[in-house]
Amino acid sequence: MTKALLFDLDGTLIDSAPDIHAAAIGTLNDLQLPPVPLSEAKQYIGDGMERFVKRILTRQWWGEPATDLLTHAKVRMNIHYERECTVRRLIYDGVKETLTTLQAAGIALGCVTNKPLRFTQPVLAACGLDVFFSAVVAGDSLPVKKPAPEPLQEACHLLNVDCHDTWMVGDSVADARAATAAGCHFAVVSYGYHRNGHLPDADTVIKFFPEVINLINFQYSTEKKTSHAGC
Repeated sequence: MTKALLFDLDGTLIDSAPDIHAAAIGTLNDLQLPPVPLSEAKQYIGDGMERFVKRILTRQWWGEPATDLLTHAKVRMNIHYERECTVRRLIYDGVKETLTTLQAAGIALGCVTNKPLRFTQPVLAACGLDVFFSAVVAGDSLPVKKPAPEPLQEACHLLNVDCHDTWMVGDSVADARAATAAGCHFAVVSYGYHRNGHLPDADTVIKFFPEVINLINFQYSTEKKTSHAGC
């Protein structure tokens, strides 16, 4: 029985890519480096701010820039994103209405994101989404972030639910791996930020956000995943 739903933020609840891209352009300009196209920047989102900065510096998925350059770039990115993070963000269609319905139905709701808390809180508030989540676990809330299972386990703990009774809804491989490791079910949104357009493995695909409501009574065709310690 579904008792809780956990949601990724960027690419799942909101289209934050234009704001992140604007901050990236400002950062690269400061460093006198070539700009990165929005379409490319979208593919770099999902594994936390530091990894995003590494990607825009090296234009490689797992590239490692010089330490001094990375340190400077992270400072500039934080400055620019603090200015930009609530300027262009767009809530995906049906998000507020669906969360309202789920909340009224007594489903516990949480947000688990790799975005730092200093940006997560103002973005949720600016979008009017903060009122829905009884648990918010950000990229720096714990020593590890997704794809580690601990952020999802912590959210379940805060919501007082078992991971087996919980869905993680997200768009990335990090979301999928975290859900599998935590023992949660995983639903992938088809409209998010996917590397090369490939969807990660999931229990089900969400094409339009209101379909999330179907997860409440989802009929499982496979055995539940085995959870790790903490759930």
